[in-house]
Amino acid sequence: MRAWIALGVVLPLASVPANASACPICLRGMRLTTAQHLAAAERAVLAVAAPDGTSLDVVEIVKGPGAPGERIGGDVLPPRPGALPSNDALLLLQGNVSPAWIVVGRVAREHAGLLRRLATDAPDETSREARWREHVAYLLPFLEDDDPMIAEIAYAELSRAPYPALRSLKGALDPEKYVIALDDPDRRTLYTLLYGIAGGQQGAGPIGQRLDAAWRAGDASNLMALLVADLELRGPSRVAWIERTYLVERDRTLPEIRAALLALSVQGSADAAISRERVIRAYRVFMKHRRPMASFVVQDLARWRYWDAAPEFLSLLRSGALPDPASRLAVAAYLRQTPYADIRAAVDAMSPSDPARRLP
Repeated sequence: MRAWIALGVVLPLASVPANASACPICLRGMRLTTAQHLAAAERAVLAVAAPDGTSLDVVEIVKGPGAPGERIGGDVLPPRPGALPSNDALLLLQGNVSPAWIVVGRVAREHAGLLRRLATDAPDETSREARWREHVAYLLPFLEDDDPMIAEIAYAELSRAPYPALRSLKGALDPEKYVIALDDPDRRTLYTLLYGIAGGQQGAGPIGQRLDAAWRAGDASNLMALLVADLELRGPSRVAWIERTYLVERDRTLPEIRAALLALSVQGSADAAISRERVIRAYRVFMKHRRPMASFVVQDLARWRYWDAAPEFLSLLRSGALPDPASRLAVAAYLRQTPYADIRAAVDAMSPSDPARRLP
């Protein structure tokens, strides 16, 4: 599991009408956001319908060569681009492989400067935390912008930001803005996280109520964000509750268990509201009570360079407690990184037919 909370709204690059809405929230494996598409594009412009009714005239250069006044022929655009409000334009992108323009959607021309900044300065997963902090601080005021595309961009960028960067916004967050969207399926994941970071007069009550309802219903749809927020608001004492309620209790489903582990992973990677050491202890509880699933936490332990679980993982590997070949490979990869020569040798000495032997 990773420290990133990939829950961003996705705006696919396609020929979309001006009132098209973004795709639903997704937690992992999200596609590129509009800002990422801007960063990857060769050219980006704002354009309005030309007098002929089928072509477009460029009014702002966002990225790449060109100048206002350039006409883009209708043969490379969707038919009938249509009329726009007086201050609005279409955001068009062009890649470096195909000359075809892609219509992203409608946006107010006044936001050309923001789009230029995103086109050249959108961070990625390799960017340092300081850059991410600057990025989310810049975009936070646009989260409730009247322009739908700009609000969607801000939502998507905050959604793909590392959790420590979101935590850096604490002093600028108004919890009352976010509590009203805790049940909005289009916004609830990010707003749940922001509410947890912001705190507020209502405290943990709104989160606790929704956690109780999710537990009774076996609902994992927003469980990860609720648990992250609950830990942020209530602190380390809630880890034991997660252990009992989700990591040990046998009636929990696989999506619920994964959501609980991801919430712990996010907090352990931040190492702030909940210490990494406490998260690791919770992982050890999970390994003890859910032996066939023990590999779910092995990547975090390797990333955090925690090797004290190596003997236990070796025992699981030897005993056949990990029936899935992919799990055995993941555990073997962890064991081969340990500083313990005897454990590395034990993995190498396993039967040639064992999947754990298939890693170099």
